[in-house]
Amino acid sequence: MRRAANGNQPGDPARIADVIIDVTEAADPPVRLLLGSDAVAAALTAAETLAASDAKWRTVSESVAYAN
Repeated sequence: MRRAANGNQPGDPARIADVIIDVTEAADPPVRLLLGSDAVAAALTAAETLAASDAKWRTVSESVAYAN
């Protein structure tokens, strides 16, 4: 299965390895690192879905605070 995908992946494995090494040497590395446009698109979709859900339930979420 892996051999069939070799060379057909959207990202360059050598470039990915270089980026990972560079990031590990960074002074302030990211907690999460999205590698590839497919990963960026999937993360954006997930973030938008989460933001929409949070907005929908914002009133309920904020309703549990003590009254001032």
